[in-house]
Amino acid sequence: MAGSGRGINSDSAEREEFSAGHADGDRRETPFCAAGDRAARPRADRRNSCFREEEQALVSYKRTLIIFLLFAAAAVFFYLYEIQGGQKRREAGEQAKRVLSFDPADAASVLVARADETIVVKKGNGEWVIAEPVKAAAEQPKIKQLITAAAEVKFERDLGEQGELKPFGLDQPDLSIEIVSTAGKSERVLIGSTTPDGKNVYMKKEDAPNVFTVAVSAKDALDQDLYALRDKKLVQFSTPDVEEIALHRDGKSVTLRKEDENRWRMVSPAETDADTEKINTLLDSIRYARVKKFVEENAPDLHAYGLEPAEARVELGLGDNREVIYFGAKPAPDTKVVYAVRGEDGRRVLELDDAILEKVTASPDEWRDERLAKFDPESVRKLEIETNNSKLSVKQDENSGKWLMLEPRETRADASRIESLLRGLAKMKAVRFVRSDKEAQSRLKQPQLRLRLWVQDENEPILVSFTQMTAEEEYLSVLPSGELCVVDAEAVKEMSVEPDDLIDKSVAHFEAADIEKIDLIKGEETYSIKRKDVSWNIPRKLNAESYEVDQLLWELSRLKYVNVISGETQDASLFKSPALGIRLWSGEGTEPEVTLVVGERLPAKETVYIREEGSGQVMEVEAAFLAEWVERL
Repeated sequence: MAGSGRGINSDSAEREEFSAGHADGDRRETPFCAAGDRAARPRADRRNSCFREEEQALVSYKRTLIIFLLFAAAAVFFYLYEIQGGQKRREAGEQAKRVLSFDPADAASVLVARADETIVVKKGNGEWVIAEPVKAAAEQPKIKQLITAAAEVKFERDLGEQGELKPFGLDQPDLSIEIVSTAGKSERVLIGSTTPDGKNVYMKKEDAPNVFTVAVSAKDALDQDLYALRDKKLVQFSTPDVEEIALHRDGKSVTLRKEDENRWRMVSPAETDADTEKINTLLDSIRYARVKKFVEENAPDLHAYGLEPAEARVELGLGDNREVIYFGAKPAPDTKVVYAVRGEDGRRVLELDDAILEKVTASPDEWRDERLAKFDPESVRKLEIETNNSKLSVKQDENSGKWLMLEPRETRADASRIESLLRGLAKMKAVRFVRSDKEAQSRLKQPQLRLRLWVQDENEPILVSFTQMTAEEEYLSVLPSGELCVVDAEAVKEMSVEPDDLIDKSVAHFEAADIEKIDLIKGEETYSIKRKDVSWNIPRKLNAESYEVDQLLWELSRLKYVNVISGETQDASLFKSPALGIRLWSGEGTEPEVTLVVGERLPAKETVYIREEGSGQVMEVEAAFLAEWVERL
């Protein structure tokens, strides 16, 4: 101490001076000593002062750290206790309110005891089956719903131990459910009468004294009769697995065999292509048929149900297995049900909707493929139509996909009209079949109408021809199988088109969605309408809404001309003072995509002339909607 020249009193005075300085509010010093400050003070003074400031900074840091750790601990506690723990407590509370404690996945059998029947369902090989009162397949989703409903029953109130059960309807309950687990543990609940308010029912476990109230909906979910739990499918099969179908009815038989996934053949009584679409409809009718009522499990007299002998029989070849279904005659003409038995069930009589019997026919003509041509309309790339008076040819451009007329002159073709014609031809079917004779063969050599279609990736065209029959409104044609058939005259007339019918008569070619700006021109004035997102910026003078602009574009894009006016007959005066000019601009165009000039309306007609500036073509059109826009200007 002597060496320092300063004693305890000096240090005390220094501390007082430091405290006074801070009391005066002088806190501008940094937590640690600045370099200039250290140089201005004596060495010992600087050392002690810096030490105290560093010590205070450390204390402040520790205080902040402690506060942060306390906050973090509180947050962790809140999460673990309130959120995670709260969820667990809620789950525990819900679990405690459950009447039964089994796990649905462990259920091995279910007993449903109702007032008039007792049903036992057992699980074997992963599938639920009904064991009592009959042995039958069970409806799997329904059984799972029943078991889940039993596991999730929760009581509303615990009424405690009750010595007398009769007031609760539990002495002789109308319903009880027993679940037996795979380990052999059994739990059974009794369901009694409804509470006075009608919202709950009384329930108790068979081996426990307490009575509970549970929601009426819980009883409804558990109260399932035998019909509800039975599998009501007529036959269980997958359509792709069916390889052969045999149909027997009215003394006739037809056998149909699958050639590949999308093609069936009739193999008996005649060899020919079969109607795949109609066959799939039959299979769907059988696959989705549902039993309306299980009439008798072992009927002693099948004659009473029209099943001995049966009205019809269907056999489905499923690889090594064969499903056989017998259908009885309708009990009466006005009834909506028929009865059926499956071959494997012997005399178990099922009640079905009568619509299924209408699909079962053994007439060979019903199963023939009656289409005149087999093709996908969207795959046709070229079409020729030839009549006694004309010939036309249209082809789809490989790059743009647009249809072009090649004959009798090159021009745009009407894609929608061509596609409609092709769809109609693809659906055209024979009305009836006729025997081939010399007269028929002679007529087919001179057809009134001939169509050739070139399908994508096929070199040879598909040929369809029609010959009118003598003094009849019917036409003769040939199926792909070579059989002669008769076709309805109206269907043939739709195919008999002239070149003018397939020319694209659109006034302008554009996509309405591509247009970003519309110029409407009247005299020296031009009104520009510009697209803005999904709406339009419209000049106030036009007094129009965005939807009206959309409608204008839609109408223009579908506008067809009635007639094209040749150059010699054009009346130039019609365009001296145009009623309206229209320019359509696409998003990226520097020039208008479409420019139309609308001439004055002809006094004696309901039409106007429109000139398309690009081609100079003048067209006569019916465009009443344009008059409204002329009036706006």
